[in-house]
Amino acid sequence: MLLAALAFMTVGPDFPPIDEGVNDVQFAEFRRNLIGSIEKRNYEWAIARLAFDIKYSFGDNLSKRDLLKVWELQPQLRDQFFADLLECLKLGGQFKKYDDKTYFVAPYVFSAWPEEFDAFEHFAVITVGAKVFAKPDESTTPITTISQTIVRFDVSETAESWHWIEYEPDKWAWIRDKDLRSPIDHRAHFLKNHQDSYVLQSFLAGD
Repeated sequence: MLLAALAFMTVGPDFPPIDEGVNDVQFAEFRRNLIGSIEKRNYEWAIARLAFDIKYSFGDNLSKRDLLKVWELQPQLRDQFFADLLECLKLGGQFKKYDDKTYFVAPYVFSAWPEEFDAFEHFAVITVGAKVFAKPDESTTPITTISQTIVRFDVSETAESWHWIEYEPDKWAWIRDKDLRSPIDHRAHFLKNHQDSYVLQSFLAGD
């Protein structure tokens, strides 16, 4: 009852999810199958949809074959790769054209991020009704709730699994990490191949 009475206050602009993938029947089916494959840990289907020249780091990329060799030795890295990919797939995205090729870019937090907000100083609040607290303790009463907006953060105040954000002009408080996403977190680029199906062309994080 208390939360229902809390005002929804934001500092940045509204930043609701965008998902152009639902408008393309072929991509929507591909994404649905890919999500199902990952959730069922049927990685064979998902691995078959990785491009042979997939880009997965800003350093020297070798090949899909080399990536699979690493996963054979460290399967936990494979599991984390697909867990991160699943998060991207569930956060929408947009079709973008680069060098005359059209990609589906996920998540929307990356594809639609407004350039006027420094990606190293701001997060997207991806939750509806995300609770904001005076201290990093969920057992306390929230100050307010905020929904699907952009907020500034400050790393001078730290607490595990929490971030210190500006929830109103010049007012700062704590929010859980799970309610936030950085525009420079993992993002995926999917490209239609010669078999008229989609492949994961790149999967990167950072800048």
